Amino acid sequence: MFDIYHNPFKLIFIQINGNFTLSIDVKTGFKINPNLKPKDYKALCKTLGLKFDPNNKFSPFAFFEEFNNNIPQQPKEKTSYEKIYRFYESDVKESEKIYYWGKIEWNKLSNSKGNVTKENLFKTSIFFPELYSICLNNNISIKYTANKKEELDPKQDFNFLN
Repeated sequence: MFDIYHNPFKLIFIQINGNFTLSIDVKTGFKINPNLKPKDYKALCKTLGLKFDPNNKFSPFAFFEEFNNNIPQQPKEKTSYEKIYRFYESDVKESEKIYYWGKIEWNKLSNSKGNVTKENLFKTSIFFPELYSICLNNNISIKYTANKKEELDPKQDFNFLN
């Protein structure tokens, strides 16, 4: 995962169906430091199923170079909420609510003095980055639900997504 919501940016490797995560700072010019801490190096080798071979040592530099050369130009599919949620769970308010359930257009409500909150914008930046600037600039809150059966399609509320 490439996280552009932190400064510096983060390149994050998450093992699906496991507990391994590796977060690497991405500096200006999309540069990373390929030198890993010993514990991260060992955990990465273990996760990749690599065995020590003195004739063919694992090189993080070569690994990141190969990884860089195989990044697709277009995403194949949108990452599911559940996968994103696992990484950000501790940072997101009401983290059990991850499904789109509508919007509140604060500026269009009569007698409303409400505003979109920083927490709601942060959550939107993670789950719906394509809606973040619209919500920020138009004082719109995204409503979330924990019940997948209640999930709505944001394309119904945001016509530009069609």
